[in-house]
Amino acid sequence: MGNSDETEVSPPLAESEAAAQGASAKEEPPASAEVTLNIVYKKQKLQVQAALDGTVETLKKQLHPLIEVPPSMQKVMIRGLARDDKTLRQLGVTSGAKVMVVGSTLNDVLSVAKPDTKVRGGRG
Repeated sequence: MGNSDETEVSPPLAESEAAAQGASAKEEPPASAEVTLNIVYKKQKLQVQAALDGTVETLKKQLHPLIEVPPSMQKVMIRGLARDDKTLRQLGVTSGAKVMVVGSTLNDVLSVAKPDTKVRGGRG
């Protein structure tokens, strides 16, 4: 009967250990893990691979050539506005996550900032 007690106790321990390992694996993917992000910018939809331990700032630099918006002019939303110093892991990003990006290209900004070129009549 001592053996049957041991077998009854062992499987739950083994299950709890496996569950603990599974939980830690979900919380801590490998350091070099990459995730696929679904980027939405204006009406563009892009898929981008990004390092889970990369920062939002790194993601912005990666997006710059794709959307032509300088990193300093991008706002990235991942469950709210994401700060540049946070990693994707810290923000709880998983593969397939939707990331909204807003921002203006330099051309957009310059076209708005151009002074009025019309010649105005002088007074007098």
